[in-house]
Amino acid sequence: MNVKNISRKRGKIPILKNMFIKTDLPEKAAEIIKSIPDIELLKVEKNGVSVLVNTDICDITKIL
Repeated sequence: MNVKNISRKRGKIPILKNMFIKTDLPEKAAEIIKSIPDIELLKVEKNGVSVLVNTDICDITKIL
C-alpha cells in the first residue's frame, strides 16, 4: 500500500490503523492479506498477523 498515492487521489491524509488479527493459520492469513491492496502486512507471528489498514478506503470487518 502506498500511502502517498492514496492521499493524492483522495485529496486528504488517509487514516491508518495498526491491527493484530489472531488466527491459527498465520501463514495462510498472510498470503490472503498480501492480495488485498489497502492492507499492508507488517509482521507474521505464531498466533496471528499484524497489519496496517487504511480505514478511509477499507473496512477490515467486511473483508474478514
